[in-house]
Amino acid sequence: MIIRKINTDELAQSAQIVFDAFNQLSEQTGVPATPDVQTVVTRLEEYMADSGIPSVMYGGFEDDVQVGFFILRKLGIDEETWEISMLSVAPSQQHSGRGVELLRFAIDEILKLKGVLVVCAVTEGNNHVLEMFAHEGFECEASGIPIGDGELRIWMLRKDMKNASAAIPACPAEGCEGCSAAQMQ
Repeated sequence: MIIRKINTDELAQSAQIVFDAFNQLSEQTGVPATPDVQTVVTRLEEYMADSGIPSVMYGGFEDDVQVGFFILRKLGIDEETWEISMLSVAPSQQHSGRGVELLRFAIDEILKLKGVLVVCAVTEGNNHVLEMFAHEGFECEASGIPIGDGELRIWMLRKDMKNASAAIPACPAEGCEGCSAAQMQ
């Protein structure tokens, strides 16, 4: 897979990947579905235009067809904190290692940018993705955080780039369900 920055004319395909992946999760877990792909396109356009929070969008391509997507966003917390957002793999390409490739590429990019802390949110019930992040050294900081009207809940994950562990981390969040090391093994 080739991973590279995407440009404006590739936003629609990127949005379709995010839309399809999220709605597949919606079918599997019952979280509210995204109503249409244009909602995602609009969000990506907003991120691309936001000069206050620098964002870089990446696509993963196989034989010139986009199969994955993610955004790196520098957070205003400090100069060294980055967010991996909307990491998605086309449903037909899931469980093939492409998500891990995208995540490892994102981590490498953050290291090149001298990032020392990475954060991300994973939709509750998306245990496969949570496990993938845990295997790459992310730890659960909080779970069950409601988004919007509360039907959608997320886990907040973080990775200390200076002290990253190769082992599956235990979840330090009290009462955390779904992301304990025992459930991920």
